[in-house]
Amino acid sequence: MPFLTFGIAMGNGRLQWKLSDANAERVIKACDEFNNANGRYPRKLDELVPKYLPSVPPAKYCLLEKFWYFNSDGHCSLMWSRYGFYRRFYNFDEKRWGNID
Repeated sequence: MPFLTFGIAMGNGRLQWKLSDANAERVIKACDEFNNANGRYPRKLDELVPKYLPSVPPAKYCLLEKFWYFNSDGHCSLMWSRYGFYRRFYNFDEKRWGNID
């Protein structure tokens, strides 16, 4: 039984990671479209709704998992927690992915 429980937990974790990466891609694409149309990135993700996204998707499908979006003087990044202290981020200036752990 412990192996089954472990397998279910790991499978759910991988599914959540894939969903969070897919949702992040949607948010990044919407931010880039917003930038192309307005000459700047949104100040908050709520500016993307409803023209670029029907709603801001959750980072993962569990309690209180949202994307953290930072826009400081036009330098933007998007971050979310994969698990614990391991966080994934996207830097809009450099158009690159990274991890913080």
